[in-house]
Amino acid sequence: MLITEIHAYGFRNLKGTLECAPGINILCGENAQGKTNWLEAIYLLGNTKSFRTSSLKEALSLEQSNQSNKQALVSGKVLRGNLSKDIQVQIEEHSKSFYVNGKRETVVRYLGNLDVLVFCGEEMAIVRGEPSERRRFLDRGIVSLSPTFLKVISEYNRILKQKNALLKDAQESEQKFKFIDILETWNEQLLEYGARIHTARVQYTEKLKKVLRSKLFSQKEIDIRYRSCLEQHGLKQEASSETFKAIFKERLKVRMESEIAAGHALVGPHRDELDVLIDDLEVSRFGSAGEQRSALITLDLAQLSVYNGVFEEYPVFLIDDIDAELDNGRIARLLEYVEGKMQVFVSTSKRSIAEQYQSRACCKTISNGSVGLFQQTQIFKDKYREEILEEVKELETLEVSKEIASYTQLLDEEVVDNEEKVSDKKFEAFSLVFAESSSKAVLNAKQDNFNEVESFDNGQIADFDIHFPSADLHIEVKKFEQVKGIEEIESPSVSEGDKHKAPF
Repeated sequence: MLITEIHAYGFRNLKGTLECAPGINILCGENAQGKTNWLEAIYLLGNTKSFRTSSLKEALSLEQSNQSNKQALVSGKVLRGNLSKDIQVQIEEHSKSFYVNGKRETVVRYLGNLDVLVFCGEEMAIVRGEPSERRRFLDRGIVSLSPTFLKVISEYNRILKQKNALLKDAQESEQKFKFIDILETWNEQLLEYGARIHTARVQYTEKLKKVLRSKLFSQKEIDIRYRSCLEQHGLKQEASSETFKAIFKERLKVRMESEIAAGHALVGPHRDELDVLIDDLEVSRFGSAGEQRSALITLDLAQLSVYNGVFEEYPVFLIDDIDAELDNGRIARLLEYVEGKMQVFVSTSKRSIAEQYQSRACCKTISNGSVGLFQQTQIFKDKYREEILEEVKELETLEVSKEIASYTQLLDEEVVDNEEKVSDKKFEAFSLVFAESSSKAVLNAKQDNFNEVESFDNGQIADFDIHFPSADLHIEVKKFEQVKGIEEIESPSVSEGDKHKAPF
């Protein structure tokens, strides 16, 4: 399963298209530029929801704040074997709709066209948070194997909501016995759907346990166990659906008065727990932060393996802010494990990670929501240093050479991690050249001096060819963002205060 391209309109700050490679894709950029937004868009396409917010209204672009009908479109092309599909999610303030090859589909029919799993900081709630987070983890995995299970979950939750509303009314009523008959009716429905949920979760947990790489990221043993709230009343892991229903029914009858007193349901799969253990201890209570991260990534990889065992392919795997959640050792083991198996999207703010894996991954830079090409930092430094020093040799003023050299030294001392910063340093350096040589230099920058002028996105490099003739200074610029209003300038004079300003 591969996503070959993804387009975004009106979704957070995203612009344009992200073209995707089959293996590891690394999105690199500074904070708040849109790396996670692209991962969120991919997750949305697969799961119809966000891993960052429960309200997709928050994902609508702020640029639409003055529009009455705000909407966002996220679309992509999915390849499974030789079959290609175009899928799309449309978001409005109070609704969302789904399309496959241009045809609108229900959420159940849409799910399964692109399956996506994510490892991110928000997902740490699976090992650190409430039992509901772990139940949700199991349910998502089951739905990825059988999308119709979503109907079972939805129906159980609907019945539970109705029952809780009735229990609340009974709690506040002076004639509580009047509610018993109708409560028993709701309980009968809970029995049916509850049994199906329990069976599916137990079976899925056993599948996870079989493929769990318990010591891949930790020296300690990581294990999981599904624990029903009915265990203490005689329910065994291997119990049949009929046995479950019998025990469940008996406990619902016994706990009727307690549920009325509490005003909400006290018995059922919504009270179950998935124990995540490290050396037989609860990782949420006794595991370190690193061990908790190891447990989560181990669970994620187990889900990927279970999926592969059923469909003989892997879902798309997202790893958000990898350097914030994992140390270098775990990053290396994780990428080594997934390489060659599945399509992976990794976001990071550290160029060093992208540089380290550039030979094994497709690396892109993200700036203000747009996608650009990735080049190694050292390539930037070497390219601009060589240009500066070569041209400085042609100058006769030693003092200028010294000042230019000080700027090239900055390229080594400072973290220059994108094209803009490198270009800025170069412009500062040549500003000094203009200041010292202005009496003899004539800036000839007519439109016809620009060869192959094209616009370029942030993240792409501007290719400057700079020459210093004896009397004139000609600047040929290739691939520059905009060229307009260019006039011949004779005998430019640069004041002391302007020495450090770029001459362009």
